[in-house]
Amino acid sequence: GRWSFASLPLPFGQQYWNETHFGTRHLHGLGIETYTVEEINKVFRKYDLNGDGVLERNEIEGMMEVAHKSQGTQSSRQDVDRMMAEFDTHKNGTVSFDNFHSYVIQQGSKVDNRIWPIAACMVMTGTSVGVLTPVMPMLVKQLGMTAGDFGLTTTAFGMAKLLSNMPAAFFVERYGRKPFLTNGLAVMAAGVGGIGLCSSMS
Repeated sequence: GRWSFASLPLPFGQQYWNETHFGTRHLHGLGIETYTVEEINKVFRKYDLNGDGVLERNEIEGMMEVAHKSQGTQSSRQDVDRMMAEFDTHKNGTVSFDNFHSYVIQQGSKVDNRIWPIAACMVMTGTSVGVLTPVMPMLVKQLGMTAGDFGLTTTAFGMAKLLSNMPAAFFVERYGRKPFLTNGLAVMAAGVGGIGLCSSMS
């Protein structure tokens, strides 16, 4: 099935996600993605049902219901209380656009600590690919490669990306990202390891 950070096992699973990213997950449920002023203002006005320029508790409840519905869950009174407390910094029972905007930007600036292992893998993957270019002249000399061999070798990587990117995007949307993050890196590791074992082009 589809995968998200929330599907990771504890302590990086649903409980961790709920507690440390309470606001972020609800903002995603409301469709806030780019965090521009225009987008935030559009969402604010959508739930400001009476058009008075502030969000009241009943309007926050409606917002929370939509956010939860998008995640396949149900909103609770405790969730609404917590969101009101985080939005309503002036403690007057309403949420102004300035409060709403500040909160959204604050949540959008957070970095999920679980992203660091993934980022580290991407750095190592990029490094393994990047070091190939400067060492290619050495490979040409040591393996006795012809001009055609060299051209085929340098073209293979780009062709593989060209032919696999679109199908990969389709399958990622259908089956989720986790299998392709893990299996893709494993395949790349095997390929780079195979280069190290090569002693000739034949």
